[in-house]
Amino acid sequence: RRWKGRDLNGSEKGPAGEIVHYVFGIASAVAFGATLSVLGIAGIAWGVVFGIALFVAIDELGLWALGLAKGPWNYALSIHGYALTAHVVYGLALGSGYYLIRSVVLS
Repeated sequence: RRWKGRDLNGSEKGPAGEIVHYVFGIASAVAFGATLSVLGIAGIAWGVVFGIALFVAIDELGLWALGLAKGPWNYALSIHGYALTAHVVYGLALGSGYYLIRSVVLS
């Protein structure tokens, strides 16, 4: 909400939010890949589990706890369904990508 000591105006909040979202998504993907690599496991299902965990921990609770979003009860069920679906697809893409890299490219 603040950047370099000042509040962001309305036209700046959208692009700033997108940047933070993509940077967090990339960092999450790196953490996912590093964790699976250390554990020596690969599987598409792990990506789905990871996507659901991100949805609950960050989307539903984390942003609210940080004061960056209203509490989950303030949003329609359809918004939760869309966000959960998006995180499952993200996890599916992560799990599939990791599985392909690990089993095809690196084998």
